[in-house]
Amino acid sequence: MPKFFNFLEQSIYRIRDIFWDYPEKLFGERSLRTNLIALYQISVPYSHFVIAFATFALIFVTFSDTHYKAIINNPNKVLVEAVVMGVDSEGRIQRINKVNPILPTNIQLEKDLVDLIYEPLIKYEYIDKGNDTWEPQVINVLANDVIRIKEGSDYQFNLKRGVRWHDDREFTADDVIATLNLVASLNRTDNAYIRAIKQMRWEKVSDYSIRLCTKGSDQQATCNESQDNPIFSNFLELVSIRIAPAHKISTLTEVQVNNSDADIFRSPVGTGKYKFYSADNASVTLVKNPDYIYAVDHPQPQISTIRFKYYKTLEEAVKSIKNGESHSLASISVEYKTDLEKTTNVDINLSPVLDNQYWGLYFNLKKDPDGNSKGPKFFQDVQVRRAISAAISRYEIIENALLGVGDESFGPITQKSEFFNKNAGWETYDPEKAKRLLDEAGWSLKGSSKIRTNDLGEEMVFSLYFVNSYDRLNVARVIQKNLEDIGIRAIIDRRQMPGQDSSSEAPSGWSLDEINREVLAPRSFDAILYGMNTFIDPDRYELFHSSQSVDPGLNIASYIGSAETIQVKESQLERLPRIDRLLEVTRTFDPLQAKSERLRNYLDIQTLIAEDAPVVFLYHPQFIYYANTNVSHVDLSNVASVEDRFRNIENWEIK
Repeated sequence: MPKFFNFLEQSIYRIRDIFWDYPEKLFGERSLRTNLIALYQISVPYSHFVIAFATFALIFVTFSDTHYKAIINNPNKVLVEAVVMGVDSEGRIQRINKVNPILPTNIQLEKDLVDLIYEPLIKYEYIDKGNDTWEPQVINVLANDVIRIKEGSDYQFNLKRGVRWHDDREFTADDVIATLNLVASLNRTDNAYIRAIKQMRWEKVSDYSIRLCTKGSDQQATCNESQDNPIFSNFLELVSIRIAPAHKISTLTEVQVNNSDADIFRSPVGTGKYKFYSADNASVTLVKNPDYIYAVDHPQPQISTIRFKYYKTLEEAVKSIKNGESHSLASISVEYKTDLEKTTNVDINLSPVLDNQYWGLYFNLKKDPDGNSKGPKFFQDVQVRRAISAAISRYEIIENALLGVGDESFGPITQKSEFFNKNAGWETYDPEKAKRLLDEAGWSLKGSSKIRTNDLGEEMVFSLYFVNSYDRLNVARVIQKNLEDIGIRAIIDRRQMPGQDSSSEAPSGWSLDEINREVLAPRSFDAILYGMNTFIDPDRYELFHSSQSVDPGLNIASYIGSAETIQVKESQLERLPRIDRLLEVTRTFDPLQAKSERLRNYLDIQTLIAEDAPVVFLYHPQFIYYANTNVSHVDLSNVASVEDRFRNIENWEIK
């Protein structure tokens, strides 16, 4: 024991001496510091290079490590997604200034934000049942279950409990009612969802239950008052709108909804997986909603933050993916697909075929009050329209223009649907048939001419309008070449079209705004390449009924069916297009009890459309989602739109 205390005493003295002598050890004549300085001075100039290199290396490693962790190996799990925004008239990058869940938008980023922040009561979508069979199915979102009181006209939605808005208020039936009230108050006719909800009424059953039904008249006070409520065959699709919080929207006016100045549109509050955090001139940032209720087998997302970073052009956005500045990029264009396939740090994720969308070439069949055609007169001949349809190679469009990203479409109803009519007589690529049809229609090649003419010497020439983009231009070029091969000239350069600026400084294509405002609205075009969204339900009233041929109707070919039928109206016999009558009646059939009647009528509707050929159906699109290889478990199976790509984000990981 004495030895132990002696050892302890000596140790304390040594520690004391170290603290007492440390100035001499560090700064004295024989200190380590003094020796290093002497070595540095002796080895000049080599020591200069060593110090400079060490300093540079330290800065580089520090910056690179910070940059690397912030973008790729991000400990905070921030997903940086590149977004192409374009520029304004002064060359400044554009940005969004609203997120409006009430009104539809053409801006993809707004769609993305609405999809992540807000939720509907239900989703109605196709589910793969295996063996190439698909079935429409209701997916509950804010609704816990849906009770069918009367199919197509009367439903009760029991809501999920425990759901909270991003500002921590409870979600209840009052929020659903406030949203429906606001939508019904809008005086808009250009949206099928708004028009349908105006023809419905709703009742609060309890704080967590609401009943929706169609109304036979404005005098009908409750859903129980009428047993003959009109049927909407696609009722469940029409009510799948996004729900907004009552405490934010209950006092909004239509003016505020249209101009999006209200606080709810600047600082959105939803119930979705992610909530709004911030926005500036360069990006929009969302953060994970920690209160979101997932199913038992779905964990909270690992990705805590999604930052949508703005870029002026697709080229800049692609560059950011390649150099690791951003993680991901969603694109409907194949312009950089080949380039990025060669990039080792980028995975290419291809969406399923989007069967609820199709692209087609629409003929302008509209006539003025005097009966004169607004488009080329030869488009009024069904032989010519069918010839053009037979002359266009969908395979060449998909494989060459779209690099395999897409699938051939046959008519306005997807082949997934049990209502699809494969025997309707859809035109497929057959250039010899196209030539024969044109000869029979009186348009022939005379002498050495490469353009067909009629007996009056008029040439078969028309202008093809489309939104200017890499993909659309490539599709238009394929169409132009296919038609050239059978003696038809399609003008695809805006500067060569009648009435357009032909100077070299003039734009060669059309912007989306110009197409909608100057071309589609007044139906001022010859033919147009255009994409269309459809319902899962086979109802195509909005697209092919003659009443929808005036803007904002979506019968953009101004198609009036050639086959006629007779109906009695006010004791008078009235002739009308047979397809109009079928479209009107069939959408009112009970989806379950009259299923066979609906099937028979929709098969007939497709046959009539195929016979009249108002549209050349081309392809169903797909989109590409480029992601850094450090982002794993990206799953695009079953997505139905570009904004739907985040549906399984809780499974994604960032290394």
